[in-house]
Amino acid sequence: MRTADPALIESWIGAGNDLLEFEVIPVQGSADASRAADAGR
Repeated sequence: MRTADPALIESWIGAGNDLLEFEVIPVQGSADASRAADAGR
């Protein structure tokens, strides 16, 4: 599942929470990571 809106993820998790346990791990794309690394230099 992928979305820029955290509320949609929370809603999706809530719908399946009675059957499964979820762990949400934020992911950063390589372009964003590269920009963040360059900004830190």
